[in-house]
Amino acid sequence: MTHKLKDSGGGFIVGLIAGGMSLYLLDPDQCGHRRRILARDKSIRGANVASRFIDKAVRDLQNRIRGILAESWARLRERRGSALHFPVRPGRR
Repeated sequence: MTHKLKDSGGGFIVGLIAGGMSLYLLDPDQCGHRRRILARDKSIRGANVASRFIDKAVRDLQNRIRGILAESWARLRERRGSALHFPVRPGRR
């Protein structure tokens, strides 16, 4: 029985907060329009910042992968080149 009371009390508080926020944002007499515009602008800015961050992170990862591949190919070429410098003795196995 006490478990149900805790659940309903939490729902009541969430409903109270949601109602207060909706009144705060939708109130036409107390700059509700301005608040909605500010909230929209902040959400657009947040999306732009996140998009730029993701773009930078992807480019950074691509460049790191290219660098690793370039170093690997360079090391492979060095190994292949150095193997040819050893003298080859015919008849010896």
